[in-house]
Amino acid sequence: MPKQALSHQTNMPKTKVQLEYVLRSKSRSIIWNFIATPTGMSKWFADDVERRDSTLIFKWGKEEQREAKIKHYYEGDSLKMRWKDETDTGCYVEIRLDQNELTLDYVLTIIDFAEENEVNETKDLWDSQIDTLLRISGI
Repeated sequence: MPKQALSHQTNMPKTKVQLEYVLRSKSRSIIWNFIATPTGMSKWFADDVERRDSTLIFKWGKEEQREAKIKHYYEGDSLKMRWKDETDTGCYVEIRLDQNELTLDYVLTIIDFAEENEVNETKDLWDSQIDTLLRISGI
């Protein structure tokens, strides 16, 4: 999870959370650089992000660190990753960029999973992080 990572260690089935955000930028490459590269993600998703082969390493503060295995990465389109400490094999985080055919606006879709009692918290956390992304990037 962004900034303050939530640890998902229980055996309860998780709920899929899908969120969509309309972006102002008309440049797919600018948006993609912010939402799916280590440099860009370090500005809104975590304090620091590193990529080592197919692993992304996210750092928050001085001590918290979490790793995610990249399941697929399609340049300019989507990034799907699975937290290495996630015990539910069906859970992942996907960041996808689509374009509305009518308005030509880009739409950022986030797919995540949360415990039933954490769905609202997960949505609030993503909303906060996307607000930060929009504020620092202007997209």
